[in-house]
Amino acid sequence: TVLGPRVSSFILHSLQIRGHTVTHIDPKNHDFPLLEKPHFAYPPGRTPENLQRVHEILNNADGYVCVTPEYNHSPSPALINILNHFGSSVFS
Repeated sequence: TVLGPRVSSFILHSLQIRGHTVTHIDPKNHDFPLLEKPHFAYPPGRTPENLQRVHEILNNADGYVCVTPEYNHSPSPALINILNHFGSSVFS
């Protein structure tokens, strides 16, 4: 049974009813190639649109909640791939 979508939906709803604005980023809905070039390696104005859009969401967020299945005692590769596209300053 896939529980991730149910857990994610519960968390989204719980945050929204408490008045928080929530943005849901699902790796299935974003075209992220395997990491070859992170966001910070692109010259200004040359970052691919999907990468820039997610960067702006993460950079403007007050907090993060990650829902991911356990994959061989680690977070899923899809989540790690997205997070690795951005430098640690985005999450500070």
